[in-house]
Amino acid sequence: MGVLDQERRRYPRKKEAVQAWLSLRCATDALSTLTLDLGAEGAQFSTLQPIAEADPVLIQMQLGFSLVECKGRVCWAKRMANGLCHFGVRFLDLSPEDTDQVNQFLDRPSPVLSMAV
Repeated sequence: MGVLDQERRRYPRKKEAVQAWLSLRCATDALSTLTLDLGAEGAQFSTLQPIAEADPVLIQMQLGFSLVECKGRVCWAKRMANGLCHFGVRFLDLSPEDTDQVNQFLDRPSPVLSMAV
């Protein structure tokens, strides 16, 4: 594994689809999207809108019954073959209470889906 491929995050990310609304300076309206992964210090998102590294972003995420809001900065962005733009955001001003909300949300047991036969 090369130096650029090594994980640089202090906190792990969990693959989680969380409803989010992102306000970017390149968009007039908030973009509705889902997280691809989520952690205590950031998240990965996907959108059709092109995103640039270092862009500031205002984030609202629906964690169960709680709405978490914070500012963030795009750390990386990559255009995928299917036309989507995947990008990573680092949270900049997540309050300690909201950080606890994120961690509690991530620590909850995953819902078990059962199908009647």
